[in-house]
Formats: sequence, structure tokens, C-alpha cells
Amino acid sequence: AYPAVVTASADGKARVWNAETGECEKMLDGHTGPLHSAVFSPDSKYVATASEDRTARLWQSVNAECWRTLRGHRDVVNGVEFCPEGKLVVTASNDKLAKVWSSKNGKCLATLEGHEQPVILARFNADGSNVITNSQEGKAKIWEPKTGTLLRTVHDSVVSMYPTSFAPDGSSFAVAPGDATAQIYDMDSVKCERV
Repeated sequence: AYPAVVTASADGKARVWNAETGECEKMLDGHTGPLHSAVFSPDSKYVATASEDRTARLWQSVNAECWRTLRGHRDVVNGVEFCPEGKLVVTASNDKLAKVWSSKNGKCLATLEGHEQPVILARFNADGSNVITNSQEGKAKIWEPKTGTLLRTVHDSVVSMYPTSFAPDGSSFAVAPGDATAQIYDMDSVKCERV
């Protein structure tokens, strides 16, 4: 085993690179459109990719074989992420939806519906109990991933939202509303603590 990095490319391929030598060790080829995202599972045994071909794929990182294709979005898939324990995957799409999938069998477990514009990204918190999504309409939403229940809308802005992150302990999250600021919100009160 070697330290590795995975990259997504406009040529529709993901590549696994040896971080020590800089050599491409594996090529994950199967999408029919450019890739927007490629991530390792927490144990690095799998790679998830998101593509303009309206699918996400799950790959075995050891042999670069696609073992699941996640179909169900009606537009570009912008992002994909594994939950911390690796059992779930969440996707974000231009179809205004995020979806939660089983990484074991590739079945869609929940559709996170409520955004009015494309969903830019979806991320799990540190224990996998929540997903945060943000979209071009300037809203971030927090969801229960297994049921798809919307827990709260946490930001409302006239500008697009940019990547969102949870604090490692899950007590807060940050949003970047596109106005040259970053805002830190408390998870319990959903009040902005710092700008």
C-alpha cells in the first residue's frame, strides 16, 4: 500500500496517483461525460465518482473495477461523498436533488428534495447522522440521511452558496455565501456565531 490521491478529470476518467512518486497507478474509466468529483471511501478500498453523464459510480480502488453505477439523477451529478463509516454515499445534482445511497448494494435510500436550484454539494457530518446540502439559490439545508427528512434550512441568501463543512465534533458548520465571507453556525441554535 502507498499513500494515494484520486483526481477527477474532464476526460471522464478518475485517476489514482501514488502520492510519493507522482505516478498514475490506476485509471477508472467508464463514465461517458466529464467528472466533477472523485473521493476515496474512509478505508480507501473504494472510490466514488460524480459525472455529467447523470451518474455516480463506485469503484474498487485495488483493481479499478466499477462495481456499482448509481442511477436516478436527471441532470449533472456535481458531487459525491461517503459517510464516515463508508456504508452510505450522498450525491448532489443539477436536478435540484441530493440522494443518499447504500454503498453496499447501490440502492437509493432517500431523496433530499427541497432546493429550488442545482445542488452544488452534499456532505455528511462527522458521525454520519446529518447531511448538509447547499445550492445555487443561496440556501443550505440539513437532513436526516436515512429518511430524507429535512431538519432545517440554515441559511437564506440572495447569493450562491459555496462549499460547506461541519466541525469535526459536529457542534457547528461553516458556509461561504459568495460575498467574500465565511459564516460559522451553531448546530443546535442554527444561529450565526462568527463571520
